[in-house]
Amino acid sequence: MHSHGQYARAPTSDPDNNLFPRTIPTPPESPPPHAKSVSDHDLINIPLSVTSSPDDGEKHAVPKKRSAGGNKLLYLEGLRGLAALWVVNEHFSGLLHLFPSGIVRDTLRLLIAPDALPVPIFYVLSGRVLVNGFIARRDPRMLASAAFRRPFRLGLPIYIALLAHIIFFHAGWYEVADQTKEIVGGWWFGKPTKVGYEMTSVLGFIWAIPRLLFFSVMPEHPVGVTWTIPIEFIQSYSVYLLTFVASFQPSRKYLMYTLALLWSWITLSWSCAFFFGLILAELAHDGHLRRLTHMRRIWIVRAALVAWIGIGILGDLGEHKVDWWLEGVWMKGWLPNPDNGSLQQFPSGLRQFWQYKPRGGSISAAAVVLIEITPQLQTLLSNRFFQFLGKVSFMMYLLHPVMQFSLGSFVLGTIYGRVPDWICGVLTYGVTMGVIFGVSLGAYNVFDEPSVRAGKWLHERLFKP
Repeated sequence: MHSHGQYARAPTSDPDNNLFPRTIPTPPESPPPHAKSVSDHDLINIPLSVTSSPDDGEKHAVPKKRSAGGNKLLYLEGLRGLAALWVVNEHFSGLLHLFPSGIVRDTLRLLIAPDALPVPIFYVLSGRVLVNGFIARRDPRMLASAAFRRPFRLGLPIYIALLAHIIFFHAGWYEVADQTKEIVGGWWFGKPTKVGYEMTSVLGFIWAIPRLLFFSVMPEHPVGVTWTIPIEFIQSYSVYLLTFVASFQPSRKYLMYTLALLWSWITLSWSCAFFFGLILAELAHDGHLRRLTHMRRIWIVRAALVAWIGIGILGDLGEHKVDWWLEGVWMKGWLPNPDNGSLQQFPSGLRQFWQYKPRGGSISAAAVVLIEITPQLQTLLSNRFFQFLGKVSFMMYLLHPVMQFSLGSFVLGTIYGRVPDWICGVLTYGVTMGVIFGVSLGAYNVFDEPSVRAGKWLHERLFKP
């Protein structure tokens, strides 16, 4: 499951690049008295290379378009949108009960909602873009500005989702969920019944988001998608701090990043995904990803990444036992037990969905690397559909549970038994997703985009000289 960097919009290129001319005139020395005067045509032009762009390491990527929000790596925005769609599909996965069991259902499950990928991808992308502006300019004010604006960027859009939930709850628009559950069976979710403190007073409503960000206490919500937000918030500052510390020893930055990555891997921390994204950002800026892309045998690297992703995703199919082999033996079996120091097998099955798992983290990292070194995938993720998904990803992530409990339940309960089961599933998904897209776009224009502009306004007033 978001971030939505999980939904940060840090600039990914320096708008002030290429400031220097390609040639500079070399002024002549003062001529001796007997020499004739030097004209402009006598000046020597020394060719210089164009000033390097912060994104020189990503010239393999599709061209980036300028928008009101500045330059962005469009394919990363598209990947964020795809990850958000996977999260929504995961919550629609109950509809798979309407499809024939066996290979059809398993294949659909892997295609529309690969369980291990979305949330780690969100976090890798956050690490990838959070400090791109600082990496390009090495201006500490950019880090200070990003750290200051982060609570506003993550917190303000959540209020609209929380408000929508409160309205739907008190208006009784969730009642249809229980009715549909009685019709189709126990696999559909019932209406939310918990009344949180944020639903009892204006002060509780206002305090809900600071409490979520700073104390990791989640408000009641139809589906608890907000669990990813505190992780996104806290780990953002881990990225800021690590980047700031490494900036004092630029020649050893990769050593520092690697040590931080290894420690977070051993301790099973979500910071592992963020730090990996940060390393990718530095590699891209330094040109290493571009050089890797143009290697003569790059197809071997791509094939290895595809194979690793495929093996990891098979862990979603319980009968293959891939999950235990990958996490319990290969990834963690060589690490010491923190209690007695003996080598241990990692009990991946005991970890909850909100906890970091090495399998999901590693295949998500491999997926992002594959996209970074494959121009064809970048072109695909830069098309209009994925750009739309990227634009509305945060609001879609926050608002889709409200629409699933209400509209999704209504559509499913209305047509169930009147058409073949699989058509019922397709229609329920299609109608509800169409409305989710429209509502998310409206919420983006009214709430999400203004929160971005407010952050930029704060940056202009407080952090520009």
